[in-house]
Amino acid sequence: MNLYLRFLTLILRIIFFRRSHTRKPLETSIQSFTVCPHDCDINLHLTNARYFSFMDLGRTLHMAESGLLRLTLQNRWKLIASAQEIAYFRELPPFHRFQLQTTLLGWDNKYCYFEQRFERSGRLYSLGHSRVAIVGSGKVLDPGQVMRTLDPDCQMGELPDQIKAWKQMLSVKRQALFRD
Repeated sequence: MNLYLRFLTLILRIIFFRRSHTRKPLETSIQSFTVCPHDCDINLHLTNARYFSFMDLGRTLHMAESGLLRLTLQNRWKLIASAQEIAYFRELPPFHRFQLQTTLLGWDNKYCYFEQRFERSGRLYSLGHSRVAIVGSGKVLDPGQVMRTLDPDCQMGELPDQIKAWKQMLSVKRQALFRD
C-alpha cells in the first residue's frame, strides 16, 4: 500500500506542483524520501526489493520532468525496463531521509540507460542502473530520435565505461541462456 501512496503523491506533484518538461533529458532529477518501518526487512534497514520500487518512482519523475512521460502518454508508447542492477554500500535504517538522483546517462539504438544514486548527507549509499526500452506499436523505438523530439539540441556523448561493461555482461548472459 505504501508504494501506491508514494506513486499517487508523485503523480499529484507532477500534475499540480511541477511543470512537465522542466529539465532537459540528460539533466538529473532529485527526489527525497524517508525510510518507513514497513520499507524495512528483518535487519531493520531498507529491504533490497524496495530499492527497485524507489528507482521506478525516480524514473517516473525524470520522465515527467524531461517531457518523455507526456510524449509517451500522447503516443500510447510503453516504457519497459529490460534490466536493472544495483550495488549497496551502506544501509538505510528506518526514519532516515535520503535523496534519489536519477540521470539519463545515454542511449544506444534500442535502450535508454539510467543511473540512480541513493544518497544521504552527500554520501553514496547505493548505486543502481536501469535499461529501458521505449516501445510503440509493438516495436522498439530509437531513443535518440525520441530524445531529439524532446530537445532538438540533445547530444549524447559516449556511454560511460560502467554501462558498456554492463551491456557486455548482459550480452554474455543472453548468449548463455540461448546457447541450446
